[in-house]
Amino acid sequence: MDRRSFSLWAAAAALSGCGGSDEGDTAVVDDGGGPGSGTSVVKHVAEPNPTGLRWGFWEVYNQQAATLAAVGRRPSARVSFDGWAAIEQRPGIHTWPDPARYADTHLHGETILGAVNVSFKVPAHYADDITDATTRRAALDFVRAYVQWLLGNFGAAVLTIDYEIVSNYRLQQPGSEPRAQEWAAWYLEAAAAAREAAAQLGKSALLALQPIFNGDPFLADSPIAKGGAHNPWLRDVVAASDYLALDTYHRDTTRPLTDANRTLEIIRFWIDEFAGDREVVVTENGFSTAADGAPGVPLDPRKYKGTEAEQAGYYADLFPKLLAANQRSGVFRNRLRGFHIWSITDNPKADDLDDRHFGLVTAEGRDKPAAPIVRAAIARAEADPFHRPYHTAALDGRNLADKLAAGSEAVSLSFAEGDRFEFLRWQGSGPQSAGEVRLQVAFATLGNLLVNVNGHWRLEQNRSAFDIDISAHYRPGGPNVIDVHATAPAFPVNQQVLSLRVVYA
Repeated sequence: MDRRSFSLWAAAAALSGCGGSDEGDTAVVDDGGGPGSGTSVVKHVAEPNPTGLRWGFWEVYNQQAATLAAVGRRPSARVSFDGWAAIEQRPGIHTWPDPARYADTHLHGETILGAVNVSFKVPAHYADDITDATTRRAALDFVRAYVQWLLGNFGAAVLTIDYEIVSNYRLQQPGSEPRAQEWAAWYLEAAAAAREAAAQLGKSALLALQPIFNGDPFLADSPIAKGGAHNPWLRDVVAASDYLALDTYHRDTTRPLTDANRTLEIIRFWIDEFAGDREVVVTENGFSTAADGAPGVPLDPRKYKGTEAEQAGYYADLFPKLLAANQRSGVFRNRLRGFHIWSITDNPKADDLDDRHFGLVTAEGRDKPAAPIVRAAIARAEADPFHRPYHTAALDGRNLADKLAAGSEAVSLSFAEGDRFEFLRWQGSGPQSAGEVRLQVAFATLGNLLVNVNGHWRLEQNRSAFDIDISAHYRPGGPNVIDVHATAPAFPVNQQVLSLRVVYA
């Protein structure tokens, strides 16, 4: 990937073919970090914060751009719901799902949190019983094939085998302990098969597993409510995984609808009773505004569903409490590593009317009152050194502005996970007035440019040379900060930046 031989001529040739200013020789090129220029370009690295919390969203399959616009780049995202029966409609023949939902997640710099349902999505050509020997062998073969498809095409991913197992296997029902043991035995085999498949590709380090539990664990007569000692098989499932994951929406009907304490109590229960030494990720938590968006629709009184004002009140109550609980001295003991809101936008295509209105943003793009509350809360959390999802630091402090402006030295950039990556930070003032300001970047190979201009994000795809108008968010006279990342459909990404410069017209 080292294309240093391209040099100044190659970088200039690449940029000349991608549009740009019509001003020709009248454009002023930032001449790098020379005396008095005030311009610097420094390579930075981001590494996971061991006490941090990754904030993300369910992005309604293809709404990654809405997340980027509303709350900026997220470290991780809840992605897709695949099923064995849909993929294998003929024995051993696999029709894989639309790759865009996975690829677009990585293109936007987010870690994939995916799910594939197997034990309760059995194809019709097998016995609908995961304990049946033929079905079991076929299911394990499918898990191996699915993992190799996922890792082979998209690289790093966090995978759930059998989604929301409490409701789908009815483990909240009295007397369900034998079903729980049955499923746990299957999961242990499936997890081993998944790891074996990753190892065969040489990609063991790119696969993480997390079972997703759900529902209200405090229901009367529920075996789950009796805790880990009564359910050792579920502890075994977590021990065979990398994380414990939760989908939780339930509330206490004795408290106001905007009271978020039930969410905290559920998370604490799973941490205390089942997590063991594993960290916890909330993969779904949300509040439907169906009372406004679908008036007259009966709402489940046990779940967080109400008006837009009540949605805003719920999130306003939740965020400070969640961060306090996740301090080392809090009830979570800093065991919570991720929290994902369902969802970034409304989904008019959802089957249930009340499920169409979980977004922070409407399908038409209007911010609901909760949107600025969530946006500000995430910004505060990510400004906090304890809870920010990753720490960034200059790699060596070397100012690369002159060499990158001239295209005389290539700089490598990698992107491995949503909280582990490298980027170039351009800082400068520029002229006190500028009509048009353009960012020009050349890569060694076709790639994708994820850029942040003074806090405003954009993604440019599938080119080796980029010439983009950044005038709307550039501050004449400064200060200006532009962060440049290289992404791809598969993680990890390795790219060479041949040149980077800002041009003023």
